Amino acid sequence: MRLASQFDYRIEKAEGERGPWKVTTEAYQHALEDEDGREIIAYQWHPERGSAYNLPHLHIGTGIGASLGEIHKYHFPTGRVSLEDVLRLAIKEFGVQPARADWEDILEESKATYEAWRTWP
Repeated sequence: MRLASQFDYRIEKAEGERGPWKVTTEAYQHALEDEDGREIIAYQWHPERGSAYNLPHLHIGTGIGASLGEIHKYHFPTGRVSLEDVLRLAIKEFGVQPARADWEDILEESKATYEAWRTWP
């Protein structure tokens, strides 16, 4: 299994405690793929790409072995999903071996920073 993650972002000047710079996420895709590169699941948010569905959502990929017609095209609504959440899912639910023994502490610290500075849930 592998993680394929992509962010579209912009860097802008910021005022006050957020300054002098702020990174703003404009789109993301976090996908877990099987050994052959087939998508198992993908969390996406891409509001400016011309999609009919521009809220955060989940795709169930063909790599999961689902045989429900075109289920891989469906958009299952989610809230905003952090990279830390996807990494935790890969380790806890899919059995991916973490590179560090303190991975939970690292993810918790990173996610806490992300949540403190994000501008939308």
